[in-house]
Amino acid sequence: MRAVKMPELGTTVDEVKIISWFKKEGDFVKRGEPLFEVETDKASMEVESFVEGYIIKIAASEGDTVASGNEVAYIGEKDEVYQAADKEIKISPMIRKLAEKHGVDISGIKGTGPGGLIIKEDIMGAVDIIEEKKAVNTFSRIEKATARAMVTSKTTIPHVYFSIQVDAGAMQQKRELSGKQISYNAMLLSSLAKCIKQFPYFASRYTEEGRAISPEINIGLAVARGDELIVPVIKHLEAEDISYEKIEDQIQRLVTAVGANKLSQDDVSGAVFTLSNLGAYGIDSFTAVINPPESGILAVGAIKEKAVASGGDITVKSMMELTLSVDHRIINGAYAAGFLQALKTNLERM
Repeated sequence: MRAVKMPELGTTVDEVKIISWFKKEGDFVKRGEPLFEVETDKASMEVESFVEGYIIKIAASEGDTVASGNEVAYIGEKDEVYQAADKEIKISPMIRKLAEKHGVDISGIKGTGPGGLIIKEDIMGAVDIIEEKKAVNTFSRIEKATARAMVTSKTTIPHVYFSIQVDAGAMQQKRELSGKQISYNAMLLSSLAKCIKQFPYFASRYTEEGRAISPEINIGLAVARGDELIVPVIKHLEAEDISYEKIEDQIQRLVTAVGANKLSQDDVSGAVFTLSNLGAYGIDSFTAVINPPESGILAVGAIKEKAVASGGDITVKSMMELTLSVDHRIINGAYAAGFLQALKTNLERM
């Protein structure tokens, strides 16, 4: 019989939550066959079996949180029997019935009675804890991870902000000409990638020695899923042959995966910068928090008709406000202003 241990799923993944088992005790599993699904701080993924045989015992149930290296199952020959030395639980029949009535798992209770005996007060204390948990709108793993990242960002990264107004008429025209097959996000991502090539510090992260610049331009796209914020990553935007259509294909695949909770760890890793677009919600402008260890984040507001003065005349144009947040340790004000001006020019000349 061999123990199945939770594998390492990435350098930033400390523990995972088991979402579901594809097999049950007694089932046969092949080497390389999906065994169970887990949820990390950023995504869900399938874990394959590294051994062939029958599942003798599932040691970690659906909903359990386990760390890398923890034993989650045992696989062996068909007739093998799992044996474990269960600790003796000291409890009277009456108190056991009380625990069953309230749905209390006595295996996790430390008895405070004589010799470790579980008494009524122990059970009722456990009931109080259960009721308190029911009253709390518990954060999901992704929400907890987001909260930790935002605290780290605001307490360790010196943010500086820049805003600019962009005439979105050319973007609207390009979208119409595509039959609305090309989204504003695809255009923004394409323009961001071109500007990051021109201003490579935006592809860097801070280190004590200096800027670590990435050769790849991977940009995260903030996507809402209920109360959760997911940031899948559009990859290889530095490629010369990257088109709006190819970017749109990536966006659609990733957004679908977000909705189905089927993102892989690779889908949410490797970003150097993030795009957050709240235009669809009618938001005029906002400032966004940098996702560590990225260089910055672009917050995009809604496209709205505004009266604009130009050359002594006042005309109505479709305007959009962009707000750039950058890590001031690696990007200074003039550099950020140049980047934002280049982005404005690129978007207005599509």
